[in-house]
Amino acid sequence: MGTSLAVYPFADIIDSTTRSTMRLLINRQLVGTFLSPRSCDATLIGDLEINIKQLLTKLDALDYVLELMNRENALH
Repeated sequence: MGTSLAVYPFADIIDSTTRSTMRLLINRQLVGTFLSPRSCDATLIGDLEINIKQLLTKLDALDYVLELMNRENALH
């Protein structure tokens, strides 16, 4: 998607949380402070489209999101 975790001031947001706050990184590779993760960090590393589809499937939300996307695409 981009380099948001490397561009300031946005890059500072991820480090502004307390150490006990769960953080989730969804990215092709580990970056930034996730290279030395906190105990409550979670990551989905790899292909973004595949990981999001798997996550939506586990949440039983894939069909709903695909329908939303189809409706939005039909408007444009």
